[in-house]
Amino acid sequence: MAGRTLTALKLLFRSALWLLALGVIAVLVLRWFTGSRFAPVRLVDYFTPWLLVPLLPALAAALVAGRRWLSAFLLVPVLYVGIVYAPLFLPAGNRAEAKGPTFKVMSYNVWSHNPHLQEIAAVVAEERPDILLLQELTPERYPVLRGYLEELYPGQALHEVYDPRLLQAVFSRYPLPAYRALPGKGKTLEVVVVTPQGELTLYNSHFLRSGDWTRRHSQIASLLAEGLANAAGPVILAGDFNTSERTETYRLITGSLKNAHWEAGRGFGFTFPAYGSCRVVACQVPPMVRIDHIFYNDLLLVRSAGTVQRSGGADHLPVVAEFSMLKKGQEIR
Repeated sequence: MAGRTLTALKLLFRSALWLLALGVIAVLVLRWFTGSRFAPVRLVDYFTPWLLVPLLPALAAALVAGRRWLSAFLLVPVLYVGIVYAPLFLPAGNRAEAKGPTFKVMSYNVWSHNPHLQEIAAVVAEERPDILLLQELTPERYPVLRGYLEELYPGQALHEVYDPRLLQAVFSRYPLPAYRALPGKGKTLEVVVVTPQGELTLYNSHFLRSGDWTRRHSQIASLLAEGLANAAGPVILAGDFNTSERTETYRLITGSLKNAHWEAGRGFGFTFPAYGSCRVVACQVPPMVRIDHIFYNDLLLVRSAGTVQRSGGADHLPVVAEFSMLKKGQEIR
């Protein structure tokens, strides 16, 4: 009886491993042909790195058991994930070694329900960005946080733009002579920044999770069509996109812009949810997806990029990137 039970359990375990292997491969194939149209594909797109959690021990078990075909089918998605994310674990190359003046950009969704404004200011002060983009900053919290940021640039003016309709703010050590809200393109604030190296156009964006994913996709497509993709000068598009690097919407953006983290960052750099920021009860869920990004065009050179490991009470971790400006036709050496 015990022998039959053990045999049945082994058969059940092997069946589960086959189901895992074939299921993941099926979703990856479906993604190739249908993009983000189906919910299972979108779910895998968001959590692709986490596929390794069940796949690696499953592959090890299949190898130990001598199941060659099962091992081969499990190896396919393992190799896929490994190849896709390998660039994040390789040296950044000459981009990190370039010389010249730089400026630092920080994008930070501070969460509209976050009362810890001093903690937010402390996170910002520790990073000391030259340009700070904030999302979900409510009108009642804006003046309080601004007061905490007064001394962000000692001896220099604090330049700022705030739109209460968008809940978006930009703080900068550089002048911000012009800005405008872009309706129909998510919550996007377009700001002109005059740096010592030249003028920069900055887009502070927040694309909400509400509604179907196609709504977010069309808003981003509209923003790119606005001229952002073919801008004559340096451009940075940053914020909370509620989309990961494997989605169809993300590929739309990277068709014309580069992602700072993928060019000069290290590791997965997950940004959501921040530790202890569950919206229902306090908990310690680790960050599991990267949905906050900093994109830029070819007239900028990224030196370094990363995810800040303090949230200041927000449900997102901030992202940072350091840039230099390039002149048209200038080569990266």
